Amino acid sequence: MCEENETQVNEIHLLGFRGLYKYKAPLFIVFLLTYTLILGGNLIIILLVSAMDHLKTPMFFFLKHLSIADVLLTTCVVPMMLHIILLNEVTLPLWGCILQLYCFGIFGFTQSFIISIMSYDRYLAICHPLRYSSVMVPDLCLQLVIGSWCLLIVLASSEFLVVIQFKFCGINYIDHFFCDFGPTMELATSDISSLMLHDFVDSILVMLFPLTLIIFTYFCIFFTILKISSANSKRKAFSTCSSHLTIVCLYYGTVIAVYMTSSEERTSNINKYRSLLYIVVTPLLNPFIYSLRNHEIKRALRKVLTNVYNSILYHLQTFSDNLFIVSCINEGNDEEYRNTISDFVKWSESNNLVINVEKTKEMLFLKRNNMAAGPIRINRREIDQVNTYKYLVVHIHDRLEWRTNIDWLCKEAMTSLHLLRKRRSFQISTLVLKIFYQTMMASVLFYAVVCWGGGLNSREKNRLNKVMRRAQSTIGETLHPLEEVWQTGCLRKLDAITKN
Repeated sequence: MCEENETQVNEIHLLGFRGLYKYKAPLFIVFLLTYTLILGGNLIIILLVSAMDHLKTPMFFFLKHLSIADVLLTTCVVPMMLHIILLNEVTLPLWGCILQLYCFGIFGFTQSFIISIMSYDRYLAICHPLRYSSVMVPDLCLQLVIGSWCLLIVLASSEFLVVIQFKFCGINYIDHFFCDFGPTMELATSDISSLMLHDFVDSILVMLFPLTLIIFTYFCIFFTILKISSANSKRKAFSTCSSHLTIVCLYYGTVIAVYMTSSEERTSNINKYRSLLYIVVTPLLNPFIYSLRNHEIKRALRKVLTNVYNSILYHLQTFSDNLFIVSCINEGNDEEYRNTISDFVKWSESNNLVINVEKTKEMLFLKRNNMAAGPIRINRREIDQVNTYKYLVVHIHDRLEWRTNIDWLCKEAMTSLHLLRKRRSFQISTLVLKIFYQTMMASVLFYAVVCWGGGLNSREKNRLNKVMRRAQSTIGETLHPLEEVWQTGCLRKLDAITKN
């Protein structure tokens, strides 16, 4: 409890930027634009790394979590700072101020661990490249990141439990734009020596230990690069860690400038403006450092922008390929035939499907003299009428003759037969030859055999059987003849139809 002549503090007044009230509008616009850029840049990094397969590597996984920490840190402080700029000052409940201090500690110092993990990743990639893929497996990366967050939550919670037991009496204003540790603890009327010792030990764990690891890894990296004889290889090795080294200098430089100063400077207005360096400047520059200096990020961003541009340009349209529109012309009346085509064109337009008119063909099967239908037009362009058409590697004739298709099959099969004989000359086993036949020859010879196998004349059947007999003599085992393959395929198709 507070003494009789003191008032217990239940609310904290944040005074913000005193003396700059006349620049309220420019300050608000600048910080709002900066916050928007921070959110945009870091969210782009998060989404790119999450969506692009070629960015699913340990380095970019850690970069994603660094961006998450940046977004959370700035969101913890900047919206309130904008509120203060508009209203000149803001009143917070005491518990709200301590909660902001708690979140700020977690989000701010998690970056220190993630940056040190990234330096270890660069150390393995440059100093031990052969072991890199076996050590930096996805499970280890996830464990390192989760361990960093959990450790910071535990450390911050231990301080939080101590702070909420303090008494705050008398003065209830802070000359700052957020509840920073130093200015907030100055309001406490309890003995804070135990907390300061606790904070000193935590600072060694969250700042000194990671910084020592970073310095050690970069010493190893530096001496490893010096041993590389090729100047081009040296340049590539330096370029792989230049972006990370820039972030290290930026982060630790700003933290040292703010917190490793004398107590007098720490409570001055100068330190308040220094805080903007790691709250606003560092999160703003991090995504630009990686996007401007990293080819993979630039390539991923270029791909996304191209896809978005094409989606806007073509209204998310795709092509309706490999489609057959079937209708009848009855006794020379082609009205139903034309209505079917017109309905399909309208359906394609309503579903954002583009009909490639140049590739679209018309074929009249079993055409009679009274089937002299006029030309079909789609999008004011006349459709070509053809006698033969290759649809999914099957050559179809308007009289349902299969000579063209058999010519193509025999030509492809003879090429595979030549390769089969070459393999036989190398004394390859019969089993391997049979597998080659099934994958390279039979898959071509009997493709869609259910459709055309029953319409062959004796000459066409003999041509295919002749090719199969040659393959059979090469392999040395009996193969299924064409008639048997066709009948088996028809029975399977019939069975599937009856089941449906």
